[in-house]
Amino acid sequence: PERLLALGPGERGGEWHSDAVAGSRPRGATPAEDQAWGDRLLQSAKDRWEHDLVVQSIVSRLGVPVRYDPTPQLLRLHNVQHLYTPIRAIAPKLSPRATLQLLGQLHPTAAVGGEPRDLALQRLAQWEGLDRGWYGGPLGWMQANGESCFVVGIRSGYVQGRQARLFAGAGIVAGSEAATERAETAVKFAPLLEAIEGR
Repeated sequence: PERLLALGPGERGGEWHSDAVAGSRPRGATPAEDQAWGDRLLQSAKDRWEHDLVVQSIVSRLGVPVRYDPTPQLLRLHNVQHLYTPIRAIAPKLSPRATLQLLGQLHPTAAVGGEPRDLALQRLAQWEGLDRGWYGGPLGWMQANGESCFVVGIRSGYVQGRQARLFAGAGIVAGSEAATERAETAVKFAPLLEAIEGR
């Protein structure tokens, strides 16, 4: 899962870290195929725009000067690769209470909740027809000295008895095609299904 917010000690106060992760392609069966999928992702105007929405939502909500490379890199996981931009800031250390307030400003990012956030969340509640529960929520830890690390709880599920409800998704933006987004979601579901089926 991507880092929503990590706070650690720094030279002039604290270091803040957040990761923008949006835009996906499957991994290839061969190195050449894998590279081709990655190249298509890096060159996709639609995916770059989707990714930039997430970057800008994080940057604006952090509320401090940040550093990041405007050109995303590839984050290659076992079965999927994403556009990835680490975002860093040197900023004041935060109390545990201020850390939780900052988490509230960041969550959900555009990758999970949409943009503009309030309107997108209203529409999701109206159209999805389900309670997301913990899906996409911050999971992490915090110490009394202000150090903390929270990730986004995506590609997750909960099990009750012999039933499981699994969660994965894709970002829908202008230019999205239903079949492509459905295929992306299937790739993201694969590890969850493998775990449940014992493969």
